[in-house]
Amino acid sequence: MTETESISDWIAAGGMPPYWVLCANVVALLAVLYMVPSSLARPLRIALIESDAARVIAGFAAAIGFVVIVATAWQIWIDLNDRREERVDRAWNRLLRPVGGNTGKDAALNYLFAQGEALQELDISCKVIGAWNSAGSYCEGTPLFARVELRGRGHLLKPMGFKPTWQGRPILRDIKTEGSRFGVLRLSKVEMWADLEDTEVDEFIVEDSYLWARTRKLVTRHCRIVDSHVQLGIEFLKEHYCEVSSSTFPRSSLLMLQSRLTGEPQPWAMANRPPFVVDDVPDGDSVIVPWPDEFLEHVLLCDPKGLSPVVLDVRTICDRMSIEDAKAVYPEAYSQRYQVPREFR
Repeated sequence: MTETESISDWIAAGGMPPYWVLCANVVALLAVLYMVPSSLARPLRIALIESDAARVIAGFAAAIGFVVIVATAWQIWIDLNDRREERVDRAWNRLLRPVGGNTGKDAALNYLFAQGEALQELDISCKVIGAWNSAGSYCEGTPLFARVELRGRGHLLKPMGFKPTWQGRPILRDIKTEGSRFGVLRLSKVEMWADLEDTEVDEFIVEDSYLWARTRKLVTRHCRIVDSHVQLGIEFLKEHYCEVSSSTFPRSSLLMLQSRLTGEPQPWAMANRPPFVVDDVPDGDSVIVPWPDEFLEHVLLCDPKGLSPVVLDVRTICDRMSIEDAKAVYPEAYSQRYQVPREFR
């Protein structure tokens, strides 16, 4: 803009003058008002502030201001909602785009879960979201999820059972991950039915959750399943050092586990937090009790003293306790018993 251009030129061009011009005008107006003689100031004050007309105008202005504030808030809410929908759409596109490698799919999945998106029948297997070779029927580029943490906010309803008895927990049903790889897969306060077959998970952590999963060829380096209700493939517990402290299993799973485990125990638990089993009673209430000795002998019981409560691998740092010693030191832990009414089974 040249010096000969005026404010009217700005307005005619559809623009606004710079802020310094507006500020200069405000200062000039205040200076003019300050120089008004006292003989004129009082009549002006009465006419502009204290008169009935001034009060009517002030009330009208206040009403208009309120309407403007409400309309502005409504527009802001609409804009934010539109932006949220855009972000959700982008997250879905990133998650489901068929490409291998670490492309931010973990962040997309975490965001969709946090936004309460329905994660039902979600297929995040290599065949769907990876680089899949259709001719040879194999995965050329594995989808990588660096860190997936799905945390709910609900709580478990007591008494415990094996049907959905959760209150306020997000539900993830029919999730498929075949051929994908996770750095960390952490479930906390969620209910999940999943097909985790042929999946790699470096750290598999389940806390205060319900998990039903197919686990054939599920490979994990560190495993922690605590304070949860789980129904897993028995081969998973057979092949992995997995913490099962205070987690509950159906008796049918333990019978299969007992018949298949030989040699050193694979599952392990804090000695003061033994795993539980559901004993079904036909036509009556079932009970949840600590694992009987014939099952506990297949579990490595670790002395919790000096052992971090979030340790993932105890093979080199666990102070092993016998069943007899654990019961003598922590008698209350092995005398717990919960009733499970039939409607919760």
